[in-house]
Amino acid sequence: MRIPKHEAVVLLHGLGLHAYFMAKVARRLNENGYDVYNIDYPSRYHNIETVTAFIHDQIQNKQIGVYRHVHLIGHSLGGILARNLLYRYWCRNQGKVIALAPPNKGSLLVDRLRVYSPLRWYLGPAFLELGSNSHFLNNLQYIPNDYHVIAGNSSKWTLFGRLFSDENDGVVSVESTLAEGMERTHHSVYPVTHFSILYDEDVFNCILKILK
Repeated sequence: MRIPKHEAVVLLHGLGLHAYFMAKVARRLNENGYDVYNIDYPSRYHNIETVTAFIHDQIQNKQIGVYRHVHLIGHSLGGILARNLLYRYWCRNQGKVIALAPPNKGSLLVDRLRVYSPLRWYLGPAFLELGSNSHFLNNLQYIPNDYHVIAGNSSKWTLFGRLFSDENDGVVSVESTLAEGMERTHHSVYPVTHFSILYDEDVFNCILKILK
């Protein structure tokens, strides 16, 4: 019988990004004793269901079954993928699930920008599934056990922050990061933008607090 190892963390980057953008989070988690699997996936070329299956195959190849707990941390689209991944594929050693700035209720920015065909072409099918009236998001009712959201409310110097009428991080409003049915006590807000959330020390300390 294999003796279970300690704990691992699976990282999922956001739409149009790469695993490189999660590198600082990965390094800090390594320094704190976690084995880290920073998954790169083709976010721009497929819909969410197809990308979810791709990520599942990647994780299966890592043999994560040897760990006592496997935590998931997803940024933006990555947070949506984490929910869908656990809904589609049961994980017996699932630990905490942390979503950084996830558009759980969709993003107003997607609503405004989807009319521009160059953006639709560049960001791909998953982009169109992240709007506020998204059929996919409206039907994704599953909330994983021990699910946490960290949102940002700093958009003063962002390109698109002025499009929002309420608190936002320049891409997603704070209210939109809340998933229907999640525990409100598992929702934290920090003065960061949609992208600086990946590099903020206070956010990382919050991640560590949740994991521990």
